[in-house]
Amino acid sequence: MRTRGRQNQARRVRLVIGQPCVLCRAPATVLDHRLPLSQGGSDELDSNLQPICQPCHDRKTAGERRGKVVIRHESHPGG
Repeated sequence: MRTRGRQNQARRVRLVIGQPCVLCRAPATVLDHRLPLSQGGSDELDSNLQPICQPCHDRKTAGERRGKVVIRHESHPGG
């Protein structure tokens, strides 16, 4: 099963590298759960993970903790 884990990890990296953030279009650095695991989301690569930059991820996570859903914003939170 270790091989499968490594294959999934490599696939996750490919989903981020060279992709734009789904929220602001800056270069993505993180794979984000569209629906958080704590709310019943899964680790499915094709259906619940999306490329996102770290500032947007931090903002989205903070909003989720406050009970807000971040769908999309027009500009990067840092500028």
